[in-house]
Amino acid sequence: MAEPVVRSESSSSSSSGGPARSRPRPMSLASPPWYTLVVDRLDDRDRREHAFSNVFHQVTQSQMSLAKAQISLETAKHQLAAHQTEALRAAAHEGESGDWGHFDSVIDLRTQVAQLEERHVQNRAQLTRANARLHTVHTELSLALRQRDEAEAHRNTMLQDWNQHQEKLEALQHLVQEKDKIILMLRDELQTCQLELVLKEG
Repeated sequence: MAEPVVRSESSSSSSSGGPARSRPRPMSLASPPWYTLVVDRLDDRDRREHAFSNVFHQVTQSQMSLAKAQISLETAKHQLAAHQTEALRAAAHEGESGDWGHFDSVIDLRTQVAQLEERHVQNRAQLTRANARLHTVHTELSLALRQRDEAEAHRNTMLQDWNQHQEKLEALQHLVQEKDKIILMLRDELQTCQLELVLKEG
């Protein structure tokens, strides 16, 4: 069996900088060589165990964090699915009152979106009706303008006709007046003739 390698005290002390729980070493150079070897190897094992423990702790913490994140993710997925289910239920039972608990925010959001969509549809319907009403009013206005133009043209024609008739009436009235003067002159002349006849017969 091979002899254990004897290590000097300086090399042993340089290799002992590990955990605080390093094992005590004999101060005497007469300590058995196997003791130094065993202590060194135990210290090395302790350092490796300490390093492994640190790494294992870090890995464990990482695994725990990952597990928590996975749980949070699964919880979020579950909540999302539940939110979607409740949103569908809320949409299916729209108008019904109910307490949805922690789904209220999602339902309120879905309700707001539905209300916005409904308001958008209503606005589009109102816009369509307003456009139809505008077209109707524009048609009615065009018809009224045309009728007004026609009435104004007819009025102008009637005024022209009335003016023409008025002129004719005035001409006829003047003619009548002239005839009346002639009649009076003829009556006076007739009376004069009758008077002369009476005088001649007498």
